[in-house]
Amino acid sequence: MNNAATSPIATAVALVMVVALTGCYARPDEIMRQHASATPPPLALPPPDPAPQPQAGPEDRPEDPPSYIRLPDPAQPSQQQRQTVPEPLDRLLPGEITIHPFTGARTVDQAGKPLGFEVRIKVLDSYGDPTKAFGELLFMLYDYKAQSENPRGNRLGTWPEHLMDPEKNQLHWDPISQSYKFNLRYNKQLSVGHRYVLEVYFTSPFTERLTAMRDFTADQ
Repeated sequence: MNNAATSPIATAVALVMVVALTGCYARPDEIMRQHASATPPPLALPPPDPAPQPQAGPEDRPEDPPSYIRLPDPAQPSQQQRQTVPEPLDRLLPGEITIHPFTGARTVDQAGKPLGFEVRIKVLDSYGDPTKAFGELLFMLYDYKAQSENPRGNRLGTWPEHLMDPEKNQLHWDPISQSYKFNLRYNKQLSVGHRYVLEVYFTSPFTERLTAMRDFTADQ
C-alpha cells in the first residue's frame, strides 16, 4: 500500500527535476538561433581624411628682398677649384680691396666727347701693403641715395674686368700709385658734381671673395 502510493510521487518528483535541469542549459539549436538573431556591433569607421590646405597665392608669399640685396654674385671658386698657395707666400695674396680716392674723373676722347670715368683699385695683402691681384673684377655703378641706410639707388651699369692674364694685369697696373687703373666706358655722361656709388667685387681661385664700396662725386 505504501509502496504503490510512493511510486507515483517519486515519479512526479523525478520529472520535475528533469524539467528544471533541462531549463538551466540552452540547447545547441537555441544557441544558434540566438546568435543569428543578435544585432552585430557597429563597425568602427576609419577617421576622415584631413581637409586639404589651401595653396598660397602670390599675395600670400613673402615679398622678395630689396633689389640691393640681390646683387650679381660673381662665381666663387669651389673648394675643388681653389688652388692652395703654400706658406709663407699666401701672406702676399690679396686680403682687402679699396676704391682709391682718385676714382670719379671723367674720361673723354680726342674730340672732347665723354667716354666714361676712371676707377682706381688698391689691393692690400695680409700685411696691409699694396700687392698684385690675379682674378676677376666686377664694377657696379649706382645713383647715390641720400639719407638712407643703403646709399645705392638705381643701378646705372656693370663692367667686368679680367686680371688673370699676366700681360693684361700689368697693363692696368699703375706703379706710381701702386693701384689698378680702369677707364670704364659709360654711354651716358656723368653729371659734374653729381654723387654716385661704386661697388666692386673681386673673385680669384687663390683667395676668398673681396668687395668694396665708395661714393664719389664726378669731376671734370
